[in-house]
Amino acid sequence: MTGYRDTSNYDPYAASDYGPPLRPYNWVQWTGVGLGVLGIVIDLMWFAGQAGVMPKLLDSPALGVSLPLFGVALINSRRDSAGTADPKSRRRRLALVIAGAVGAAILGAAVAIILQFKAAI
Repeated sequence: MTGYRDTSNYDPYAASDYGPPLRPYNWVQWTGVGLGVLGIVIDLMWFAGQAGVMPKLLDSPALGVSLPLFGVALINSRRDSAGTADPKSRRRRLALVIAGAVGAAILGAAVAIILQFKAAI
């Protein structure tokens, strides 16, 4: 049985050698971006309905959770091979993570302030 592994060049983990999604995005990847954004908007509408900021339009956030997952699968449909990304991409990725964290903190503070003033009224 060990001879099978020695003579075969089948590698079940070959997909782990891929790098970031290829750019520029093609139409499939842009469809994934659109699905992700639509899912986030649906989630925000659900949260706003639960908080009482706007009327409840959705009973469940299932659609808003599943659409970004399908979007990520479409974005990752075209991947670069490992090691071919430019060295500036790590810096760009770090800048995006920092900008996203700052944006999430501002959004969280805004939601907390809105809910606090809504409760005071």
